Amino acid sequence: MEFCCYAYRVRADRDKSLIPRYCVKMNGEIIWDFPKDFEVKNMNYAHWAENNGIIDLVREYMDAPLDGLLERKFNGEMKVYHTNGHCDCPPTTVNHHLTDLFKAADRRLGKENLMELALRLKNPAVLRIIIERYKLREILPTYKLSFGERAIIGMDMIARQEPVTLEQARAQAQRLKKYVPQKQKGFNYTSNTLELLERLKEAGGERHEIIGSKLKEIYEAKLKAVEEKRQEDVVKYTEEEVRFANRVIRMLE
Repeated sequence: MEFCCYAYRVRADRDKSLIPRYCVKMNGEIIWDFPKDFEVKNMNYAHWAENNGIIDLVREYMDAPLDGLLERKFNGEMKVYHTNGHCDCPPTTVNHHLTDLFKAADRRLGKENLMELALRLKNPAVLRIIIERYKLREILPTYKLSFGERAIIGMDMIARQEPVTLEQARAQAQRLKKYVPQKQKGFNYTSNTLELLERLKEAGGERHEIIGSKLKEIYEAKLKAVEEKRQEDVVKYTEEEVRFANRVIRMLE
């Protein structure tokens, strides 16, 4: 990750001012851009060019002690920009959200702490840094993200993947079949499991009762895993449910 600062000279004979631009890049792509991503871009540069405080904010982060850094709120994050009487517009308050990105890239902070940070902030840029930093793909299903946040991260991951050939895609699909439970003819997980339990109950007999008890045990374990968001257990119990249910179907036929 890179923090960059640029200066653009105003094209005017009398005005020798420099207009600053600050950005954060990851793998050459800009993921944070000031003033482009902020409301101040609609203001005259004179109101924010020299008093944005971003360099001071960077220094504030660099000088901050490690103890308590993850929870620390930096004073320079919030900035109020005034129009200095040039118009009747109210002051503009901006939260730069810059130090959150620094924390996500900070090697002094451990992986577990950064996972906690990402879960708390739900900031797509923070997630992208952590995913890239640890090469993580499994964290997306476990975080409580909205559909829009998942879409942003998912599309970004897809865009950064190397293109694959048709043969590679087919090979990947074959590998996934080993781990992803497949729907089988005549069996639809939840509804058919409940139907099978009813059919076993109607059939009666000790054998059917024992088999029904086992199927119900697997089904309830899967529901608990879903509720507790234990993804690996959900896959395991679903596969076991499919296998056991299909044996029951063959037995009842």
